[in-house]
Amino acid sequence: MRVLVIEYNQASLAIIRSLGRAGFEPDLLARWGTKPPPKSKYCRKMIRTENWDDTPENVERWKKVFEEGGYGCAFCCGDRSAQILSRYRDTFGPVLDINGFFPTTESFETAISKAGIRRRSEAAGIAIPETLYDPTDDEVRAFAEARPEGVVIKRDDSFASKGVRMTDTPDEALAALDEMRTIGPKTTILAQQKVRGAGYLFHALYWNGQPMNVCLHRKTHEYPVDGGVSARAVTEYHAEPIDGGLRLLTSLDWHGLVKFDYMHSVDDGRWYIIEADPRVSASIEMTRVAAMNHVVALARLVSGESVEADLDFRKGIVYRWLLPRDVLATATHREWGQFILDFFRPNVRSDIDLIDIKPTLKRIRGTLSALKAFYADERSRKAAKRRSA
Repeated sequence: MRVLVIEYNQASLAIIRSLGRAGFEPDLLARWGTKPPPKSKYCRKMIRTENWDDTPENVERWKKVFEEGGYGCAFCCGDRSAQILSRYRDTFGPVLDINGFFPTTESFETAISKAGIRRRSEAAGIAIPETLYDPTDDEVRAFAEARPEGVVIKRDDSFASKGVRMTDTPDEALAALDEMRTIGPKTTILAQQKVRGAGYLFHALYWNGQPMNVCLHRKTHEYPVDGGVSARAVTEYHAEPIDGGLRLLTSLDWHGLVKFDYMHSVDDGRWYIIEADPRVSASIEMTRVAAMNHVVALARLVSGESVEADLDFRKGIVYRWLLPRDVLATATHREWGQFILDFFRPNVRSDIDLIDIKPTLKRIRGTLSALKAFYADERSRKAAKRRSA
């Protein structure tokens, strides 16, 4: 079966590799400038698109790609592309059966909305951080003054790091609020209590409202180091976030892939759900090494193969998104000893693929450049500190 992967990033490369190894024929729909991204040996064809804009011209372009490719399944690696796939499913329906591998429009729109998933989680009895919706300046100042740990200001729509600001003071919170109001189209702005504690990610694969497999991991490194994506993680079993996630997804009558972000508070011990990704997440590789490979399992289900449900997963498996995330996180934390020892530990896996050489070489070069810039910035900060002393 031919499968389309939409958007090029670290998650898309992992998907292409998993599908190619499993015997599927993955194509990539991606943007690029003067030079295309390095082609994975597992990728059948790369197709260029200009953007992910929600325009009639772009929708027609995608429909033509779907029709010519004859795809049985598609995987979106970003919120914008996932929104287009979901919102135009009736238009795409004659050439791509989106309902076969994607949640319903109602479920998707609830999950992709930061406000929507909070309200649904609260109704399901899952803890959420204290949150203000579309607050005034005065409300945000009072909210921040009452929370010395800081607050998070974020947009309800999908701008990833562009739409999230971690703040430590009331003045920073107000500046972030003003900034979020000016990014992109008007949308709900949230001011959220900053939860102190470890970040956890809960992945799940559902088929027609029934859970097929789950995986939970704790972020031991993230990049950027304050609120970033997983750079190094370990699988752990904790009943509360798993049971809560299953309860929430069952209430949504979920279908397909999803990932929830949790924070385990060091202050009150509660598990707070932060947001959801109703698409392939950047940390999907953890399901390959510690659980059922969610990408391959979904593709097999769509193609009509039998897949046995299994809600167990391997605990204590460490995974490193090595290039460049864990390298940069390690440089920030100065934990090079652990970094080197991880290569010799039998329970540690990474995203290095020496057989798929072109993308690997590009990531090595990119990581070396990023590391050089990191240390240059560090030297500049130290010099500025000496001058001000």
